[in-house]
Amino acid sequence: MKRTAVAILFLTLLMLAACSGKENEMQKLSFHSFDGGGPEYTAVVADPEIVSVSSSKRYNSIFHSFLTGSGFDVTFTFKGLKPGETTVTIEERSPLTGNTDIVYSVKVDKAGVTLEKLTETDLDAAEPTAVLVIDTGKGAIYADLSENASADALVSRLNSGPITVELSDSAGCEKLGGLPWELPSSPSSASAVPGSIALIGGNGLAIVYAPTDLEFTPLASVSGISAESLLELLGPGSITVTLSLEWSE
Repeated sequence: MKRTAVAILFLTLLMLAACSGKENEMQKLSFHSFDGGGPEYTAVVADPEIVSVSSSKRYNSIFHSFLTGSGFDVTFTFKGLKPGETTVTIEERSPLTGNTDIVYSVKVDKAGVTLEKLTETDLDAAEPTAVLVIDTGKGAIYADLSENASADALVSRLNSGPITVELSDSAGCEKLGGLPWELPSSPSSASAVPGSIALIGGNGLAIVYAPTDLEFTPLASVSGISAESLLELLGPGSITVTLSLEWSE
């Protein structure tokens, strides 16, 4: 009986040692993200002959398909292939939180795989660019915003959500209406061309469809559209347009 018990204990210890050894052959790193704009993660191994990497994704809720912005974890599993040292870079890319590179040292020896964080570098994320979208009901007009305080203030206002503006023909060259708030202005006399989006005074919005001379502050400009196409989108008489922003990198 004693010999049998000793034998069973010895076999148990061997099995535990074997399992422990298998676990030590692999190491894992996990990172959190979420649907609808969460960071994307990529693992780049400097020397893939020393260690291999695989990835898996696991949602935090079984009801994730019915939820908006569901959270999940991305897990990278590193398996040693041969003794040596290398590095792995976890590339985190997100339009919301920016771009980051996280570098780990990787050591593979008889004990298994060892990971140690070395550096974390915030990269210069691409600056998103706002485009002014004017929905006329017959189609959308996309305008590049001017680089001035007036356009910046317009972007800040529209960040809260779209607005509607009623426009009417004015002087046979523009559709003119009133914004619901004042914007900073620095008007000067200049020639406006079809596609010019002008601020008249502090809250007048003009969409120019024929060449004219105005006292105005540039807000935006439409390129790649003819005067005829612009007039077709604006239509005759009074119209109601919706102003919004579209962001792109």
